[in-house]
Amino acid sequence: MVGIAVLGAIGYAVVRVVMILAGLQGSEVHQIGIGLGATFLRVNLTLVLGALWTIPAGVAIGFNPRLARIAQPLAQIAASVPATALFPVVLLVLIRLGGVSDSARSFCCCSARSGTSCSTSSPAPSPFPPT
Repeated sequence: MVGIAVLGAIGYAVVRVVMILAGLQGSEVHQIGIGLGATFLRVNLTLVLGALWTIPAGVAIGFNPRLARIAQPLAQIAASVPATALFPVVLLVLIRLGGVSDSARSFCCCSARSGTSCSTSSPAPSPFPPT
């Protein structure tokens, strides 16, 4: 029964997306394609860069008992921290470095305030001085 509901929701979402895309002009569809391609390349580049150092490090730790005694407790501590807990920290660092758009900056500042919602008409001021 739940499977039928999920399939129905997916079908509804597909129909809505097709209706929205049908109303776009050619240049808008082209921009969406460029954005999708750029995102695909960024994600795959990040995966390759991550694998370039983590696979050799894992093999070295696995074959070297002395290195394993040092690295495994550190890996256990790192594994106990949820990845989503690191998102605000990484975003704040990127904002400080100037690598985040104004909309993401507003999102981060709004998310940092507990119980406060922000509207797009009045974004929260940045906690950092302008760069």
